[in-house]
Amino acid sequence: MAAFGTLADDIKTGEFKKIYYVHGPEAYLKRFYINELKKKVSGDDLSCPDIFIFDGKELDLRSFTDITEMFPMMSEKKLIMIKDSPMSSPVVQYIKDSAAEIPDDNIVVLYGETESFDERLKDFKALKNSIEKNGMICKIDKPDTTTLERWIMQHTKKGGSEIDLSVARYLLTQAPNDLDTLSTEVHKLSSYCQGRKVTKEDIDILVCKTAEARTFDLTDAILDKNAKLAFEKLEDLYDARTNEIIIMSAIFSTFGSMYKIKVLLSSGTPLDTIAKLLEMKDFMVKKYAQRLRNVSMKELEYAVEVCAEADIASKSTSADNKALLASLTAKLLGLQAGQK
Repeated sequence: MAAFGTLADDIKTGEFKKIYYVHGPEAYLKRFYINELKKKVSGDDLSCPDIFIFDGKELDLRSFTDITEMFPMMSEKKLIMIKDSPMSSPVVQYIKDSAAEIPDDNIVVLYGETESFDERLKDFKALKNSIEKNGMICKIDKPDTTTLERWIMQHTKKGGSEIDLSVARYLLTQAPNDLDTLSTEVHKLSSYCQGRKVTKEDIDILVCKTAEARTFDLTDAILDKNAKLAFEKLEDLYDARTNEIIIMSAIFSTFGSMYKIKVLLSSGTPLDTIAKLLEMKDFMVKKYAQRLRNVSMKELEYAVEVCAEADIASKSTSADNKALLASLTAKLLGLQAGQK
């Protein structure tokens, strides 16, 4: 997060470096900062003649150097944005070897919109050194849980409604956690609520739940020994056209994670450490930990065992995965008794 924070500072002050490499997994934030950079250079006039945007696979070196040597027409500096350039590009090789020769009235952005450089390559190490001497590498990672919660609350308020922290956390368990999707869901919720506070019930009505979230509903019903609800949730997954293998994989993952968390909790490992060790979100570890208060290690060992059996059976070419999934659910509903 610190890298793009520095890019944000440059945009705020208007004191730009010569070269930036902007990449990372969070598409929403990459677009946001790229657009803010364009606005800063153009003064909100996106038809500004000092902004040049190229496909990195098509830009040739002569065109690039010709543009860098032109004087800006309406701005203090020119913005040259090069999207998804391969490492073999003559322009990238030029930046690697001769970045210092690029005139100071340029802001060159190597923008990994959908592709990033392979950091294992020897050429990338040389490119990285060149960029760091003449500019900045900005990796934009996905925000952590706390940042996402704050973002949801702020953007819900901007939309004219409010949302409590507990409800924001619930939204994160139901929807994909990328900001593009969350932006759509928050806008939808704010429009629906029209100024009142967003509730969990609103989320259940409006939000397109992930298969993982629907599977959590199923496993919750299993842990509650509610057979009727468990099979209703299973039918909901079928109605959503969720593949049986995806459902089984999510069940395997859920009970596998619960088993690991139970083991770590029994050894006195703090929840935040467990989240880091298992690369899980803090609130999900807390959710599992709460459920595990009423589930014994013997019961979890049984659950993991029947999941492993189902996994092996599902790999058979003659497997009826729908029947297999129904059998798995029935066996797991016997979890509290630990019976086969």
